[in-house]
Amino acid sequence: LLLSTPAISPTLLALMGFADLVPATVQGHSRAAILCGRNGDRPTSQLYVFVPYGEPDLGRRGVRTGHYTLMIETKKEAPVHVVLHDNLADPWQLQDVAEPQPDVVRQLVADELLPWLARTGDPWRVPDEFAAMRR
Repeated sequence: LLLSTPAISPTLLALMGFADLVPATVQGHSRAAILCGRNGDRPTSQLYVFVPYGEPDLGRRGVRTGHYTLMIETKKEAPVHVVLHDNLADPWQLQDVAEPQPDVVRQLVADELLPWLARTGDPWRVPDEFAAMRR
């Protein structure tokens, strides 16, 4: 189960029987049904965020899916750094496959990362080569 940090508190509250106490403003959604063996909305990815102190528009953002882990890092006056791991072929994430698989990077950015950033209102400065993918 892919579980992002915002889903932890609503999931725990639901498991304890307090689902009705989760405020509507909480960004995450409960995954309690899935953990209890019932049908439920399964996320296709989980968000990864590292924000340097005082610089919310920089840092690292990424996603993990059942197949891949993507991380994109932006720093002041430095080139964009992209890392892609194939979790099925390389579960220890020892080999970066971003360069030979640019189509996978673009797909993960467009279909998973950018929607996460939009949903969470993240002020991260999307690198120019990916900004055009915003829907």
